[in-house]
Amino acid sequence: MFIKVLQLVIITSNKVKQTAKILIILTIILNQSCVNNDCENEPYFTPPSPLNFELVNKSTNENLFTNGTYESNKIEILNIADNSSIEYSFINEDDINIIQIGSIGWKSEIVEGSVKINGSEIFTFYVDAKRLSENCISYTKYDEIRIENKEYELDHQSGVYKILVDVKRYECIVGKVDSIVSSDQILGKWKITGARNPWFVNRFYDYSNENIIYNFLSNGILIVTGNENHKGAYANGEYNYVFKYGYFSDYHSPNEPKIWYLTIDDGLEWTYKSQDTLMQIGQSYTDMNDYCLKRED
Repeated sequence: MFIKVLQLVIITSNKVKQTAKILIILTIILNQSCVNNDCENEPYFTPPSPLNFELVNKSTNENLFTNGTYESNKIEILNIADNSSIEYSFINEDDINIIQIGSIGWKSEIVEGSVKINGSEIFTFYVDAKRLSENCISYTKYDEIRIENKEYELDHQSGVYKILVDVKRYECIVGKVDSIVSSDQILGKWKITGARNPWFVNRFYDYSNENIIYNFLSNGILIVTGNENHKGAYANGEYNYVFKYGYFSDYHSPNEPKIWYLTIDDGLEWTYKSQDTLMQIGQSYTDMNDYCLKRED
C-alpha cells in the first residue's frame, strides 16, 4: 500500500513539473506576443536631433546675422555628392539667428554638405547617421559629425555648433586716389561690390554676387537697377544727381578746401573718391555706410 501511494506522489509531482514548464513557456510566448503587438500598434518613433549652427565673427563673437553682415535669405545648403538642396530652417525667434538642419538622420546615411551665403562657401560638414531600433524604440545615432574648413566651438549644453568666421575689414580704395578734372568722370554704369561702416569694427557687406547697377547719365539722371531688396542705399528707380566741385559743408571755414562730392535727389551729400576702375561714395560722416562701386562699361 505504501509503495502505491509513493508511486502516485511521484507521478503527480512529475505532472506538476511538466505543467509548470508548460505554463512558463506559455507565459513567455504571451509576453512576447504582447510586446510584438505593442510595437506594431503603437511604435515609438524618435525623430533625429537637428543640427544647429551659429555663425559668429571670430574676433568679436558677434552673430553675423544679427549685426547685418549676412542675410538669412541668402543661405544655401547643398549636398556635395549631387549638388541637391538640403532642407533647413532659420531660427530667428528672440534674435537667436541660427541655422537648423532637421532633414538629416531620418534614415541611415552619410551626408557631406556645403553651407553657402551669397554664393560663397562658409563651411562644409560631414554627418554619419545610423537609424537604429531597440526595445520598440526607433532612434538616430550620430556616429560622427565633423565641421570642415572653419574653426568652431560646440556648446555641449545647447548642442549648437558655433562657426568662427574670420571677417576681414573691408576697404574699397587703398593708396593714392585719382585726380578729378571733370564731372564726366562719374558718368557710366557702376556696380556696387560692397559697403562698410567704419563706426563698427569689422562690419562690412559683400554685394559682389548681387547685380546692383548705378548708371549716371550726362543729363543728371541716376538710374538704379538690380536692387529689388533695397540694398546699397537706393532702390530701383530714377533719381536726380549733381556731381560738383565746391565746399562740402554749408558753413565752411576759411581754410576748408573745395572737393568733388555728390548730391542725390533727396539732398543728401556723398563724399567721393576714385582709383582706376573703382569709385567710393560715402556717408560715414553721418554714421552711415560707404559704398564701393566698380566700373562696368
